[in-house]
Amino acid sequence: MAEEKETVQETAANRDDTAARTAAETRGKAAGAGSFGAELRRLRRLRGLSLSQLSELVHYSRGYLSRLENGRQAASREVARACDRVLNAGGALLAWVPDRGRRRAARQGTTGEGTASGTEVRCPYPGTAAFGTDDAGRFFGRERVVARLVGLLADRLGGGGPLVLAAPSGAGTTSLLAAGLVPALARSVLPLPDAAVPGVVMFTPTATPYRTLLDRLAEAAERPPAAPSPGPATSPDGRARRGPVVVIVDQFEEVFTRCRDEAERERFVRLLCDLSTSWNGEPPAALVVLGVRADHLERCRAYPGLAAALRDGRLDLGAMRPDELRDAITRPATAAGLELEPGLVELLLRDIGASADGYDPGALPLLAHALLATWQQRSGRTLTVAGYQLAGGVHGAAVAAAERAYASLRSADRDRARRLLLRLVQVGEDGRLTRHRVTRARLLRHVPDAVGVLDAFARARVVTLDEHHVELTHEALLEGWPRLRGWIDADRTGLRIRQRLTEAAEAWEQDGRDPCHLYRGTPLTVALEWAADPRHRHQLSAMERAFLQASARAADRDTPRRYGRLLRRLIAMMALVLSAAITVSSAPAHLVSRPETRPRPTAPGGKPRGMPGGLPRGMGPDATPQSAGTAEPPGSRACTRAPGAPAQPGGAACPNRHDPAGARAGDDQAAAGRRPGRGHGQADVRRRGRSGRLPAPQRRRDRMSGGRKRRGRSPALP
Repeated sequence: MAEEKETVQETAANRDDTAARTAAETRGKAAGAGSFGAELRRLRRLRGLSLSQLSELVHYSRGYLSRLENGRQAASREVARACDRVLNAGGALLAWVPDRGRRRAARQGTTGEGTASGTEVRCPYPGTAAFGTDDAGRFFGRERVVARLVGLLADRLGGGGPLVLAAPSGAGTTSLLAAGLVPALARSVLPLPDAAVPGVVMFTPTATPYRTLLDRLAEAAERPPAAPSPGPATSPDGRARRGPVVVIVDQFEEVFTRCRDEAERERFVRLLCDLSTSWNGEPPAALVVLGVRADHLERCRAYPGLAAALRDGRLDLGAMRPDELRDAITRPATAAGLELEPGLVELLLRDIGASADGYDPGALPLLAHALLATWQQRSGRTLTVAGYQLAGGVHGAAVAAAERAYASLRSADRDRARRLLLRLVQVGEDGRLTRHRVTRARLLRHVPDAVGVLDAFARARVVTLDEHHVELTHEALLEGWPRLRGWIDADRTGLRIRQRLTEAAEAWEQDGRDPCHLYRGTPLTVALEWAADPRHRHQLSAMERAFLQASARAADRDTPRRYGRLLRRLIAMMALVLSAAITVSSAPAHLVSRPETRPRPTAPGGKPRGMPGGLPRGMGPDATPQSAGTAEPPGSRACTRAPGAPAQPGGAACPNRHDPAGARAGDDQAAAGRRPGRGHGQADVRRRGRSGRLPAPQRRRDRMSGGRKRRGRSPALP
């Protein structure tokens, strides 16, 4: 940078000494030059200037001058005049750009149609280049914003600081200022005394903004003001009355992107604020308009004068309305004598995503490029749908711009470009691709070394930058750009893993690194395996790497605790099972229910349900069911005292308990009443008869015994 500054200073010092020699050589060789670009290259090399040095002197970008030299860009009279002045060409460069007014008059005097008859048809669309000050005749669609801008300038005739025009990248700020505001000021639209025409100084800051501003102000003071036609703005001798100077700084963000000297930057900003401020009741020395890309507004707020301008004098350049878009497409063609095939306008509006709610901010350069390509494929004087499709349309323009921008990067920047672009792609769970809108600060936190790449893509309209956010310019890049699509298809699953990791890491960071956001279990395992892949190692940002490390440390600490908790739970469950088993095995025998002691269902009247008469088959009165031929142990039968026997003292009702012989006799008597294979209850049924009632003697004996039901078999009858 220091060497470049010294070269520029040395060139400026030797300008006067070599002026005569350069002019003579120019006149001798101009006839042999084949084009404006070839002549410009020859003169530049003759002076020993590089493109960067010439860019510093004429205040045009290096890329624009390169396109002029290579014949990819048509030169305007303004740039030809500036290059002619810097290179001391003596008007040779200006001669290569004829006056458009004369060309227009020549076209009006010719007859014939199209290119077949030899009539020149000038393209009414600039393509990817911006409109210049000579393009007011084909600049349409922004009349409303120009009027608003002129009104705000009129309010600042009494002072008030700079006026800031903020817009996202690709919104057309340069075209609006050059082809909209400057011609309007030349028409004496400001309410100045004596209808004076203000002098206009329009430039870009370059790497030395303070020195550039001083040079341009000095040139404006020496240059006589020009009036478009005689009228109120002219004096009686025909010269225009000089009004205040209007300083227009286009691409003001270059103050931050190109200027490395903070002292130079501060002097430049202070001078702009002083020029546009009223002192001691006097009007300001200049009206200042700053065209700023919206993503640099935050850096402007670091300067008090610019912060006040953003608060009190900011105008945001928004999207054009649908009718303004139609004017921007159709009216330049009409002015050039061209026609548009029906349906072409609707197709263009659809492809840029235009609707009642607006369109993508970066779509205007793509639209202009598509219109230029359609003009190249025109049929006579008609721009056709077939020509538009053959040229690739808006989608083809977006893909071509992206590929050119990527190819222009250095090899060291191409990996950064890949990582940056993949951060702007969202892969859904269903595999659908969408643009991912992220904040500029967040994007650069993940890819901190890609600031230059981001600016290059913004200039090429590959990405769109507004005040805070970054996104791809067009959806067509996701599907139509083979390079980007190849990156996505190569690791689609990995992209989804990285997206989830990024979201989790950002939530962890925003909540003060709360451990509740850390990965555990399967998500942690998957993320660690992905990060261990050598292809992904450089894709992790510092924040994502810290998040994974914290998750791994937390998992290492939690593993012993988790196994300890699991072991304690297992021991508690085993203790419960063992306790239940011990409780069941030690239960008292009387708590176990025996089948023969369960109450039998009874029929109405208190009789057991079963056969007619109330007794089930195989059961006698006061007896339980008994299988045929099954003998019961004597001790298991219910005992009853014999009729007429006295009750045992102490409530003992079983005489067999003290008389084993009687028990054996009772067993023999009970066995005598049964037959083999039959229960004793069948004999009782036979005694009951068909009526089901016992004989009278039996009923009397039952009444004498109290008619009580006893457990076990009834004692044998005497």
